[in-house]
Amino acid sequence: MSQSTSTLSEYLSPLPERPTVTEALIQQILSLITNASLKPGDRLPSEKEIIEVTNASRPSVREALRALKTMGIITTRPGAGSFLREPQPAAFITPELLSIVLMGEGLRDILEARKVLECHVAERASSCDFADLAQLDALLDLPASRVISSREVYEITWAFHMTLAEIAGNPVIAKLVRILYDMISDIEQKLYWPHIDLQEEVERHRQLFAAILQGKEKANSAMREHIDYVGRVVEQAIEDKADHPERS
Repeated sequence: MSQSTSTLSEYLSPLPERPTVTEALIQQILSLITNASLKPGDRLPSEKEIIEVTNASRPSVREALRALKTMGIITTRPGAGSFLREPQPAAFITPELLSIVLMGEGLRDILEARKVLECHVAERASSCDFADLAQLDALLDLPASRVISSREVYEITWAFHMTLAEIAGNPVIAKLVRILYDMISDIEQKLYWPHIDLQEEVERHRQLFAAILQGKEKANSAMREHIDYVGRVVEQAIEDKADHPERS
């Protein structure tokens, strides 16, 4: 083994008390694995060592280790501890791991990443057969005959963007789009959806669909405008909360 567990704890540091302790723990352990040059079979610090160095609670430590095990990064042996696994390319690069890598990035950065990916997606999809694109039209027909909830409109429009990414034909890009949506989902549901008209939201996606049918240039422009609009609404909501905290 490359290093004793007694010296590995130096790669950890105290954590602040915040709602994302588990995520921060996962990031620290991933950094430990890289910076300490651990090899498959090497033992990670024990739960007790991690708790002592990071000030994290035992449940948070166990949740972080369980997440890393689920990702296929570590394995646990009863009575022995946690150990780095042999690399497993198919399991190692997972949406969960990628979201951890990207976690903590600012809202504007996430929206910018969405814009880069989804404008490309829209361009690619504009060249697809209408039979494939008809899936999008069918999704947008769902709210046409009845009043539906914000949650239902959210799920329809989320499905629209994910279906569009899948139609575009690059599964890696589709996974990245899904990850970015997962990262921004909580923010949008708190700061976007309460500030929009639901029927107008569906109509905005109809206009986006129509633009995609008109070719790459229109598709790119419409998607860019759409994501810019989302960003403006969310940032305005953040400003309103800052100016009127009693409304939060």
